Amino acid sequence: MSEPQHDKGAWVVAGVTSAAVIAGLSFKGVSGETISDAVKDIGGTLLPLVGALVAAGMVTRKMDAEASVLEIAESALRRVQDKNRGLLTGPKSNKSEPDDGGGGKNEVEDGNEDRANRYLFVQVSKDGKKGKKGQFIPVAPLEDGILTIKIQRQALKSLGIEGDLCAAQEHIIPVIRERVAAVAARQWKNSHVLTPTKDKNVAINIDFDEGAMSKRDFGKAIEQCAGAAFLFLREEVDKYKSRPNNA
Repeated sequence: MSEPQHDKGAWVVAGVTSAAVIAGLSFKGVSGETISDAVKDIGGTLLPLVGALVAAGMVTRKMDAEASVLEIAESALRRVQDKNRGLLTGPKSNKSEPDDGGGGKNEVEDGNEDRANRYLFVQVSKDGKKGKKGQFIPVAPLEDGILTIKIQRQALKSLGIEGDLCAAQEHIIPVIRERVAAVAARQWKNSHVLTPTKDKNVAINIDFDEGAMSKRDFGKAIEQCAGAAFLFLREEVDKYKSRPNNA
């Protein structure tokens, strides 16, 4: 990363101040008293600047780390989507319109969209047309290392469940929660905690300790758990559809 402009300016001011003090020292002559005064003058100027630089550096490193975590997580979601083309789309904006083949608006793929509205969606493609989207994994929590698995009724409908979607959701969500939690516990036992939620559409929140994990492991954990969640979802949907009257 290039050096921030305000940091460059601070160093210029410090350099000019130090040069001026040294020039004054040459003019006054070198003695114990003048050297002591010069040290005080330089120190009084440099210490606040150094403190400001250190603080700015800490903020910059924190921002870089957060951006890196988000970037790694989104890349992991894209790998999951690549393995499930025709069933998953995104991560992309929730505001984008599906291309229904009938002249509607095309989906927006702008990576600079507000991450609060970005998701990995369940969106089934059939006969060249894309159905409605059901939210599956929101992007925003990933910035804090949290993988949230949502099972919306629209996602269940897209995967072929008919009838009472509320009943299907209430049946499937606890199963997904249990199965995904088992994967996280088996593969990432000491690197995560499960956090509660009041959102009835959320199956599970997995809060990974991304600060203690390598970037490779964090990306692997997101891909593994997200991929397993979708695999389990498809399996449970198929089981539910095969039940008599979806009972």
